[in-house]
Amino acid sequence: MTYRLPTIPFLKLRFTLKAQKDALLPYHKGSMIRGAFGNSLRHMFCLRDHGYDCEQCDSRATCMYTRLFSPFVEKAPPKYYEGITFAPRPFVLDAMENRKSFKQGQEFSFDLILLGDRTELFHQVILAVARAAERGLSVRHYPFSLRQVEWKNGTWRSLFDGQSLLEIPKARTVTNKSKKTDQIQIHFLTPTRIMIDNEYRIDFTFRELVRQMLRRTLDIAHFYVDEAAPDWDYRDYVRLSDDIQITDRHLYWEDWKRYSSPQNQKLNMGGFFGKMNVQGKLDPFMPLLKQSEVLHVGKGTVLGMGKVRVR
Repeated sequence: MTYRLPTIPFLKLRFTLKAQKDALLPYHKGSMIRGAFGNSLRHMFCLRDHGYDCEQCDSRATCMYTRLFSPFVEKAPPKYYEGITFAPRPFVLDAMENRKSFKQGQEFSFDLILLGDRTELFHQVILAVARAAERGLSVRHYPFSLRQVEWKNGTWRSLFDGQSLLEIPKARTVTNKSKKTDQIQIHFLTPTRIMIDNEYRIDFTFRELVRQMLRRTLDIAHFYVDEAAPDWDYRDYVRLSDDIQITDRHLYWEDWKRYSSPQNQKLNMGGFFGKMNVQGKLDPFMPLLKQSEVLHVGKGTVLGMGKVRVR
């Protein structure tokens, strides 16, 4: 059977920040960057007093803060979203730098992937990241400056030099150039959290992994790609995955904690890393697997969790 997977435009940006004084940052930086980014957006674009309930705001559909960081379910959602207030965030962070200690003048980089129609808001994102860096990172507010921004278009191209916008980037889509194969290896590069029946698992089947990847793809398409028209009847497509086997699994769980400013406490996090070999008629699933390299999979994707590579 042929299942029409929606195409999702994306724009991958790489930000390079420079320490203005000695700084000590967390090992996993996704949560820190997300928090600083959200606070910066709110300070820059919110028209209300700090602490105002966005749900009651009549500007929430056009506000840059809610559109980028705290999006509401504004149109008829899929059934499993009924009663849920917030849509998935339209970006993914990938903070690949694991160093913790930075001397004045040292730099680190992270990627931010904008999804769907939010790719058009790249300029507001650059301004918000620059302001977040100036306001300071981590709970100690170590000041940084935004040295440059690059965007990925096959190769990395200069977009912002710290002072001026150099060109207008173009969103792209995933193209599946994989050769026909009946065997692949899936690598989980950042902590991945696959929840099945309200429990985090590492002994999932390929079918369960496909369902997680497909739901994420359809959610993003529904909320951020107007012309997508997702096909929610994917039962026959998912059923094809029953014949695909995970032949070798090398996954391990790693716990870590992140600080939550709203809750003023450290939260237990964790996820699995590793790789697994998959064998079977994989052609129908290669577009989904390649798209999941951009979207990530599982819980906490906005923090950079659930990053996968297919080889």
